[in-house]
Amino acid sequence: MGLGRRTGRTLAMLAALALVGSTGAWAAETSVTWSPYLMVSDPIAANPAAFPWRVVAVSVGPLAAELESSDWTLAEASQFFQALASDGGSSPAADQDQHLRLAARGRAMVSVAALQAGWGLSVAGSGSLSEETLTLLREGDQADPSRSYSLEGTALTLAAWQDAFVRVNAPVPFIPRLLGIEGFSAGAGYHWLSGLAYVTVEGEGTLNAAQEDPEASLTIRRSRQGNGSAFEVGAVARINRLVSLEGAYLGGGHISWSGLEETLLSKETVESNPSDPWQTRPVGGVDVLRLPDVALVGVHVRPLASGLLELSGYFSRIGIGSAAPVDRLQAEASFDALGLLRATLGAARDSALGPAAGEPWRLYASLGVGLGGSGLTIRAVNLQEIGKGAAARSLGLSVMASLGL
Repeated sequence: MGLGRRTGRTLAMLAALALVGSTGAWAAETSVTWSPYLMVSDPIAANPAAFPWRVVAVSVGPLAAELESSDWTLAEASQFFQALASDGGSSPAADQDQHLRLAARGRAMVSVAALQAGWGLSVAGSGSLSEETLTLLREGDQADPSRSYSLEGTALTLAAWQDAFVRVNAPVPFIPRLLGIEGFSAGAGYHWLSGLAYVTVEGEGTLNAAQEDPEASLTIRRSRQGNGSAFEVGAVARINRLVSLEGAYLGGGHISWSGLEETLLSKETVESNPSDPWQTRPVGGVDVLRLPDVALVGVHVRPLASGLLELSGYFSRIGIGSAAPVDRLQAEASFDALGLLRATLGAARDSALGPAAGEPWRLYASLGVGLGGSGLTIRAVNLQEIGKGAAARSLGLSVMASLGL
């Protein structure tokens, strides 16, 4: 039927890009949440005081991509995306609402002494699809026009943007003399954000042309015009040759979206034009997408005078000031063999003030090879899932390469 076909195709285009969640619905202000892996793949919250000085260096990464599903395995999620992309075929069934999180990020940087500049691309968010919406997507043209489809629990937000940034750091000589420590560095950075795609989807009520439920609707809001900014500050204090402390704050992130377009599917639009029930119209104003503020503190201990082993601990709060901030604990051990080989093994755990409270520890590991400012590092997150193969439900991977002096 036209309703099933149009619904499936429209949501297919959205979900094929990313399945992400809305926390702000149709308010003038919305937000997205980071994937649980993104900051583990790139653990320091963009600490501009932490990057090392190089004569000149060019680096790419981390290139990170992560997917997590509440019910499907990675194989089933892949089957679902393939079915959506081909606008047909079979997709896995779901006995409950689906909650998926997908994130990807990549960047390239050039460093000259204390200055670092770069460009990146980010996609972030989380989302859910109701069981009935999944059924509608799976049935497509075979959807029964007399059947009721509950759209409750469908809330998606997609955001993709470019990020041009510049960072600088420098030692602050008077603080070590004042505090009696070995060294202190401070840094700051600024980000110019350019929006590429913004989509929000919200479903409410039960959609059926034969039912008297005027509130049932599926609303899609889109824009490709956005701009915004973010800033970051950080510091590193070297207490002595064995212990150092650091802190960073990434905040003020927002993108204002204009040129908004809204598409509505409702009981009224189905009745007025059953063959093409979607109504699309431009809407005025702007939507402001808020990116989560992040604060981080860390401690690093080198128990061996040779510096071969480093033990680190991090505490970060993601989404400061939001309705459900996430607290993350990380602990890791790194082995550095004269700068030629660096291996890291760590664990991270998120604790939220909402339904995500009490998430399990996620094991991660990385291996890097290189010399001086040149090298290659690969990191995998959620090692518990690697051995499950196609039955894995969540996995993250990042790669970083650099070339420099």
